[in-house]
Amino acid sequence: MIPFKKILAAVQVDSDSTQVVDLAGALATWNQAELDLIHVFETPGYEGPRKLTWQDGQVRCEAGELAPWRSAQAMARMLERLGPLGLPSLRGSMVYGVVEDTLVEWVHHQGSGLLIIGSHRHSMLEGMITGDVAKELLRTCPCPMLVVPH
Repeated sequence: MIPFKKILAAVQVDSDSTQVVDLAGALATWNQAELDLIHVFETPGYEGPRKLTWQDGQVRCEAGELAPWRSAQAMARMLERLGPLGLPSLRGSMVYGVVEDTLVEWVHHQGSGLLIIGSHRHSMLEGMITGDVAKELLRTCPCPMLVVPH
């Protein structure tokens, strides 16, 4: 197996990302890798915390309270799920942008060796009409990818 020092996992805070989170946690544990979770908002308007970290057995927030922000609370729950694994670094980020472009930029910026994403199962017709984030990322991502169907 290729050793990964940094893993980036794209999650959705508004739907179930359990499979992606659990697989990312397992691979990060196996490799003793840093793990970053990222949620990309494609619609502007989120004004809550942008960065969360797992430190000293709890979620820490860069600014303000998590309470009024359901998205930040969902990210915090994902970090809490992974916290007991004892990873060297565990962070969650909430960013705005086009999903494909933003993930490729983060892979470059973070120096990630692996990108893990979830993919909805689409019919061929749906995929042709709406496009497919996973398909586009497979074409443009500069590091290995793991696509988790859900």
